[in-house]
Amino acid sequence: MMLSPDQKIQTFLDASLDITSFDHAAHLDMAQHLLGHHDFLEAVWIYDRAIKAIAARAGAPGKRSVTKTLAFMSLIAETGKKPDKHALDRWFSSERLNSDVAAQKFVMPDKYD
Repeated sequence: MMLSPDQKIQTFLDASLDITSFDHAAHLDMAQHLLGHHDFLEAVWIYDRAIKAIAARAGAPGKRSVTKTLAFMSLIAETGKKPDKHALDRWFSSERLNSDVAAQKFVMPDKYD
């Protein structure tokens, strides 16, 4: 069964979506939608709460990253475009971006142009 855009959003917000199809593109679609309907901080808060619930439901609470969420949503808010999954590599080393600390709280980039 194909879900309407509104149904997709609702399944994201209530954490009932099919996690097997929730890939990078689907993450970005939800982020872009929320940024288009809420101010930045509210969109980030709503998005993060949903991601936290989805990760918990999937039995993988460690998959949620505060740093990745904030950084990707900032890029989308600033450019209006969906970045590819390697967009943050320009500013963050893999070690820093994928660290336990970055998962729990926002960490500043460690790579500079």
